Amino acid sequence: MKADMAKYQKDIERYQQQLACSLERERILEQARVQVELDWQKRCEKAEKAQYQKSEELIENLSKAKDQLEAATKEKERRLNDLQLLVSTVSWERDQALKKMPGTVPDFASKEIQKLQEQNSELQELIGQMRKEMESLCEQISPQPPEGAEPPPSDTRENVVTADYVQSLEVELRDLKQKMRLTEEKLQEALSAKDNLELPSTAKPVSPDNIYIQNHISSLNETIGALRADKVASAAAYKKQEARAAHLESMVTELTQKVKQKQAEVSQLQFQLSNETRHSQATISSLRQRQSEMEMQLTEARKEAEEFFKGNLKQNLEAVELGNEVSALKLELASQRVPVVLSETATVKELREEILTLRQQLVAVTCPDGGPANPYILRNKLREAVKKISQLSLEKQQLINMGNRLRAELAVAEGSTSKASVPPVFKTPPSKLQAPTMQNRLSALEGLQYQLTSQELQFAQYEKSPNLSAKVHVNTAKDKMHSDRSVALAAMQPSTSEAPKPTSKENVSPSLQKKNLPPSPGGHRMNSSVSIPSGASLIEGDLSLQEDWKILDLGSSPSIISSYDDAPQVTAISHRPGLRNQNTKQSSLRKGSEKPSQPVNTRQTKGRGSQKIRNYNLRD
Repeated sequence: MKADMAKYQKDIERYQQQLACSLERERILEQARVQVELDWQKRCEKAEKAQYQKSEELIENLSKAKDQLEAATKEKERRLNDLQLLVSTVSWERDQALKKMPGTVPDFASKEIQKLQEQNSELQELIGQMRKEMESLCEQISPQPPEGAEPPPSDTRENVVTADYVQSLEVELRDLKQKMRLTEEKLQEALSAKDNLELPSTAKPVSPDNIYIQNHISSLNETIGALRADKVASAAAYKKQEARAAHLESMVTELTQKVKQKQAEVSQLQFQLSNETRHSQATISSLRQRQSEMEMQLTEARKEAEEFFKGNLKQNLEAVELGNEVSALKLELASQRVPVVLSETATVKELREEILTLRQQLVAVTCPDGGPANPYILRNKLREAVKKISQLSLEKQQLINMGNRLRAELAVAEGSTSKASVPPVFKTPPSKLQAPTMQNRLSALEGLQYQLTSQELQFAQYEKSPNLSAKVHVNTAKDKMHSDRSVALAAMQPSTSEAPKPTSKENVSPSLQKKNLPPSPGGHRMNSSVSIPSGASLIEGDLSLQEDWKILDLGSSPSIISSYDDAPQVTAISHRPGLRNQNTKQSSLRKGSEKPSQPVNTRQTKGRGSQKIRNYNLRD
């Protein structure tokens, strides 16, 4: 058993070695097969490439020859046309000459005509030779059509080039095959001659019934059939390649045309881009220059506005101080107490002294005998003062509304100046505004405010001192009121040649308030006022402000007193809270001083009981 097992083991090892060797041989053979296939593929590709190059060269040569022949034919046709034209012109000239000759025409032709006839005959012979040559060339290039074939239609002239190429290639293939057959026949003849020489002269002829000969003939027939099939396949492949070449040529021409069009478009776009860049650069430079100019103007305007605002702030501070002192004086006068002022200015002292002197004069004029005043007259004057105060409060409210509106317009204008280079509100910088007109308008508004304050003081004195007389300096007061009214109207009327100027109550100094005190709307009706009684608490100062306070000396006319006989008595205390609120509303009027104000005009009332309220937003 062990010996058998060892034997079997050896057989298995031997079989394994044989199997490994066979696998190695199979692998080697597979590699050889793959290498042979690659070699044959390379050879086929080389052969195809060579054949393709040969066909391309042949096509190129044929196309060149055809182009040359076409050029020669066109040149000869051109010469023929020229000669025909010459012959026609000569014949026409001859006919014209014969027509002009009225006599007998000679029988013989002139020498020139003979020469022309000879030239014509020579040209005809030359044309015939050229036609024969062209026909022979066409026969050489293209094969003869079959006998039963019809001539190609005229519609296929566009495809003549491709047909000529195909025909020429077919002719070339026929010639090559014919040469190959001739060489094969010569080779067979040479081989047969050699066999005949080798065979003994006593050899017997081969019988046609020989199987070997029959097999050889059948093999030759099969070879001929295979060659014919190869010929047909090669012709089909050639036609396919030729059509592909024509298609590729058409595609190449289209692509070249597209490339040219794209190049033209690219050049045009580059030109447009260069023009647009130049235009944009010029625009950017101009905009930058304009921006720099606008920035310079804006900086100048800001500097001027800062200077203007600084001046306004100083004047506002002074006006606020004066307003506080005046309000304290009004309160003290209303309560008939001595005003407590910690620090009095020279203006306040002058006002006190002026009030004291005016009171003394009024007491001396109205009560020369020291008797009490008529209470009926005082009651009527109180009614009149109450109505006038209500009217003045309405007018003051209108002034405050106008100031608020102007301040809103100024805010809108300041918002627009941050976007535009030149502010639309001012046509010229604030520093170039005309100072006199602005001061006149400011003084007019300040005069109205000052008159309201004076009327409040008068009303307070009416309430506290009802024993004063009614008539004091009527004629003098009327003249003074008319003069003050004319001054106020002249100051408030803007010039037609100037732009609107900003107005402000705070921009007017107290010295300008003396000369521009406008009258109330009912000036002819409200020409009366009652002077303030004297008091020991206001004895100070000098007489420098007498002209400003003469309005307080005006008395009421008899017509006004008689018009209010049956009117109910109204106290001024009911109107005093509204008048106090007016002092708080003056700040809004001060803020609107930077905007141009509309001119304020006054009108006299027509009726006795209907007084119109002034509208400061409209011109009269």
